[in-house]
Amino acid sequence: MEELKRFFKLVNLELIKLFSWKNILALLATIVLLNAGLLWIFNTDIDDATKDYDKKMKSATNWKEKIEVQIEANKSLEDLLGKDKVRMSNEILQYRLDHNIPPLEGHNAWDYLSYTSSFINLAIVIFIIYLASKIYSVEIDNHMEDFIFSQDYSRSYLLHVKMVSMLFSVLIVLLLSSVLTFVIGGISYGFEDSSAKMVYYFNHKIYLSSFMKRSFFQFVLWLLSAIAMGSISLSLTEIFKGGMMPR
Repeated sequence: MEELKRFFKLVNLELIKLFSWKNILALLATIVLLNAGLLWIFNTDIDDATKDYDKKMKSATNWKEKIEVQIEANKSLEDLLGKDKVRMSNEILQYRLDHNIPPLEGHNAWDYLSYTSSFINLAIVIFIIYLASKIYSVEIDNHMEDFIFSQDYSRSYLLHVKMVSMLFSVLIVLLLSSVLTFVIGGISYGFEDSSAKMVYYFNHKIYLSSFMKRSFFQFVLWLLSAIAMGSISLSLTEIFKGGMMPR
């Protein structure tokens, strides 16, 4: 038990080194600025490319007719968006038609979170790679490395401490990013309709779930990805600094 307490005490010290106010403010600024840009993109329609279908869309009397018009409009965008993207989009729309699943009217926080997660979390992964390098640079800049490794800890033990610290960092950063993005989306579009049905592509198959379940699934995928990237970055940093050499 004492050994476990000592281990997590070291983990806590690593987290304190990583999450200085400067780093926290930089992270928050990154998320807010990205959301500002993504809100503009999210609200921008490709009207010029689909203006020939505006009259048809306005004359449609129900959601099924609107989807049929949208499928036709998407086909005209193959040169702009690419055939694969148009094909997947139209297959999703056709799935809604075949299974009588009306699309969401307007947007909500879950819809916005699902749309922006790839962009936001890509930036977060880059930030995590930065944190991985920061774990060692703080020690080197403050001439702490010799003192740390002179203590009664093996290099492998300290590497495990840093690895667990990185895992906690990944979880904290992704949670902060997701919650802040969700709140921004909710303020902009509302928090209702979390149970609305979402049709999406994954691994070349079409799936149906609620926005909430889809968002949770995306979070888990990005968490695993970020953990992998953080672990690789930390290991490479350790190797390049000669830390994998035995004491």
